[in-house]
Amino acid sequence: MTYKRGRFLFSGIVSILVLGALVSHRILGFNSAAVAQDKSDLIISYDIVEGDETVASCLATRISDHKWITAKHCIPGDARENYFVRALNESIPIGLVELAPGNHDVAVFSINDVNPGPVIELSDSEIEVGDLLELKRASGGPSVSSSTLKVEYKMPTLTNGVTFRIGDVVRTKTVGQGATCSGDSGGPLLDQNGRLVAIHSAGAQADCESDEIGLAAYHSQINEVRSWIDSQL
Repeated sequence: MTYKRGRFLFSGIVSILVLGALVSHRILGFNSAAVAQDKSDLIISYDIVEGDETVASCLATRISDHKWITAKHCIPGDARENYFVRALNESIPIGLVELAPGNHDVAVFSINDVNPGPVIELSDSEIEVGDLLELKRASGGPSVSSSTLKVEYKMPTLTNGVTFRIGDVVRTKTVGQGATCSGDSGGPLLDQNGRLVAIHSAGAQADCESDEIGLAAYHSQINEVRSWIDSQL
């Protein structure tokens, strides 16, 4: 994994796998500075901040009144005291973000100053090849946008053999036009019952405006760390 100009990149598999986001906060064609989020939103974009500078943006999903789930790779591995997660106008020290054990690309953090509201439930089911999943994104106010993805196969490990390794991954492809891109990392994959089954880790396309069909994406399953997630709630 490399960290450059506010973007996390995985490389060395077939094509560049895009993680994180640009400093410009571009999230699927939306400028996150214009995203009107409030304290009852289910899915939010948040920033990784070093001092006063925003270095990356990701997505997080509300899974209890005060807890939000995201991708572990969004959290800088060499975090120092001046790194924070900035979400809903609250700054959370990086050291207070709980990281899933092992190579699972899952993390949980708390936002204390929030109003009680709806949450996205966690699924008890295992993802199967052929399943249709919905990748959800914050798109302003109470609404969300989404892409439909079909599970192609499961991967014990997603790695380039040198700089990164993520376990219990599923590979999907987009159904129809659309792509995952910079800023989607940490976004929720929902099953047909609207329950969270995976966290978005990487995509093979950085262009948010792409009209290509069948683009690949990679997601970290939550079933292997479900007990750990439950312990954070």
